Amino acid sequence: KVAAGDAAAAALRLEMESARRELAARDAALTETRSKADALKAANDGLVQQSSAAARDADARIASLSSQLDDARRAAAASTGSALGEGRRADTAEAHLKELGLRTEFLRSEREKLL
Repeated sequence: KVAAGDAAAAALRLEMESARRELAARDAALTETRSKADALKAANDGLVQQSSAAARDADARIASLSSQLDDARRAAAASTGSALGEGRRADTAEAHLKELGLRTEFLRSEREKLL
């Protein structure tokens, strides 16, 4: 009976040792998995920060370009208005010159009649 008990105890010890090795291997695999998960999380956090910074930069550039576009539109509208005003003044001046030309011709004609 003692020999059978010793054999059973030895078998149990071997089974326990095997279970310990399996547990140690699973613990090592779990530790490695956690380490990889932490590295992936850190990389993901870095990418999120970079993406957020890039989005903020893009928003700032868009706002700046929109402001520049609005300024350019206002300047173009002012220039167009100014050009239209100048065109009207030029038309008025041309009509006035034409009128003065006709009047000069009339006065020359009248002077010629008097001479």
